[in-house]
Amino acid sequence: MEVREYDGEEEKVIVAWNRSFPEDPVGPIMFRQKIIFNPKFERELCLLAEEEGKVIGFAFGQQAGESGTIDVIFVVPEKRRQGIGSELLQELFKRLKEKGVRSVRVGGGMRYFFPGVDLRNEAALSFFRSLGFEEVDRLSVSMGMSLMNYSRPDDVKLRAAELQSEGIEVRPLVPALIPRLFDFLDTEFPEWREDARWTMERFPDDPSIFTVAVKGEDVLGYAQFASDGNYERFGPFGVASQYRNKGIGAVIFSETLIEMKAHGARNAWFMWGGGRNESFYLRYGMKELRRYANMRKGL
Repeated sequence: MEVREYDGEEEKVIVAWNRSFPEDPVGPIMFRQKIIFNPKFERELCLLAEEEGKVIGFAFGQQAGESGTIDVIFVVPEKRRQGIGSELLQELFKRLKEKGVRSVRVGGGMRYFFPGVDLRNEAALSFFRSLGFEEVDRLSVSMGMSLMNYSRPDDVKLRAAELQSEGIEVRPLVPALIPRLFDFLDTEFPEWREDARWTMERFPDDPSIFTVAVKGEDVLGYAQFASDGNYERFGPFGVASQYRNKGIGAVIFSETLIEMKAHGARNAWFMWGGGRNESFYLRYGMKELRRYANMRKGL
């Protein structure tokens, strides 16, 4: 068995991935978009375990300054409990540490696949604990809802009218507002600018994928969908700190769901949310689909 850097073995990795993650399969397009085309991709942080010409394990990590993420780690079912996963991660830890990384978390890197460790997977939780990861919290959730019978709630209609009387309009994005949206993101949610830019590049002729709340020339909040090309994927979504708890978010959320439905989506879901926001989503119709442990380790 050899652990080495990824060198274009896309088909072999995907076959092994889909045997290892039957609930979360990937195809060539998703694999390239989220790993190979990822702005954080570095070959030295993309490792595979190979035996007799077959990929039996894979690990992909990212660096962001002194922090790192373990975005994907798997070993094919028949080769588990033989130390292969540990060997892959120890090599990845070594390389991250050489780059100045001081701590790592499981999941949540740029263009992430998972926000953490699925709580249903006790074997994965035990694996990361055995390598020194500590569980920080269980606040990360994936949530979703059907849009088949969705329409604007009456209280949201009323709040939208009230906001208009206050000079706040919730509407689809238009090209003239794109610079203002980027200003808003740079100030309020700089970590989401890449999601917005990536989505705009993917759909340059369809700014209606974004919903914004505007007052005059200022963007106060926004939501988007299709960040990975899937019209049913909701988010990111946020409101400027000084304008929260005014019902703006509820109107943006509803208008975005209507726009998703107009694009052909029949469900809405997101991979990573939770914490204080979870009650908001529950109130407006979403349900918990999965919950994840946030696990971290110092290097």
